Amino acid sequence: MTLAQNLLVSPPATGSKRPGEPKFSHFPMANSPSAAKRARQTITRTERNKSTRTRVKNAKRKCIEAIEAGDQAAIATSYSAFASAADKAAKANVIHKSAASRLKSRLALHVNKGASA
Repeated sequence: MTLAQNLLVSPPATGSKRPGEPKFSHFPMANSPSAAKRARQTITRTERNKSTRTRVKNAKRKCIEAIEAGDQAAIATSYSAFASAADKAAKANVIHKSAASRLKSRLALHVNKGASA
């Protein structure tokens, strides 16, 4: 059974967690086919958004590590990858476009300090 199908299974009456119980089992069961579909879509989108946010965070972390190491080539490539990931996340409405811009701006300050040092 997939995660989306597990969403439609009611939680155990005892309230205990069973091994393999879906993460979203605390949601009420859907009362209509359209509500069940929306629940499945929510799970799919949540997983997709998490991976996108993680990609942005990892790119930011790699850029910070490059700045701390002082490697100019690594700084340039990692900042470019981070800016691209942030813009793609904003385009997909995973993060707000202003948030993406703010993240890029704040990291650019550190990139420029690292480049001048």
